Amino acid sequence: MKRAGLFFCALLTAGAASAQSFTLGGRYSNYSTEVGVAGIDFESGRQSSFGLLGSYRNGPLGLNFQLDHDIENGIGLVDLLPFDFAEYSRDRAEAALSYTLIPNLDIEGGVRAEQVTVGGSSIFGEQIFSDLDLTHQALFAGVNFHSRTIRPVGWYASARAYIGTAQFDSFGVSVDDDTTGMKFEAGLPIPIGLSGWEIAPGFEYERIESDQFDLKLETNRFFVNVAYTFGR
Repeated sequence: MKRAGLFFCALLTAGAASAQSFTLGGRYSNYSTEVGVAGIDFESGRQSSFGLLGSYRNGPLGLNFQLDHDIENGIGLVDLLPFDFAEYSRDRAEAALSYTLIPNLDIEGGVRAEQVTVGGSSIFGEQIFSDLDLTHQALFAGVNFHSRTIRPVGWYASARAYIGTAQFDSFGVSVDDDTTGMKFEAGLPIPIGLSGWEIAPGFEYERIESDQFDLKLETNRFFVNVAYTFGR
């Protein structure tokens, strides 16, 4: 009986090892963010972003991360000229632990961190508003529905809910506030031949709000991920 138990454990270990895979790649996205401050909305327009992504899976357990660097760009007051913002930049990172409940459904939880800068506004070139710096951290929980394989074409759709804190710095004053948010994402992983490469176009919508400071970040993003999977 003891030998049978050891043999069974060895089979489980071998099965888990054979199920391991590691994915690493890059991403390009085109996004637009609406920034609401005290009831006034500012629009970034369509901007470009570059990032990294990666994941590790061992049986039903998975780890994944995503980094986005949104290059500094201008931002203007919606439908009201000649107001203008000299800069807008945003860096975002997320890391998640996931578990497969059934073949097409994962539950996940993790952490998020980001830095947002909205540059000082001007009217006819004269600065009238100081920079607004936002540092945000949050925990999240979510679900990810996905196809069992990406051949000939895969799919996934995920939803996450956030709860966190943010620090706002403007006019030399720092304010802390609680935040809530959500994100919906969907993509179509497409294999490139019989190799480990895949390309995944997709769409993302997210909304982050503060409780007291009356600030919101509402972003829609089209993206293309290109990644290689080892051990598939």
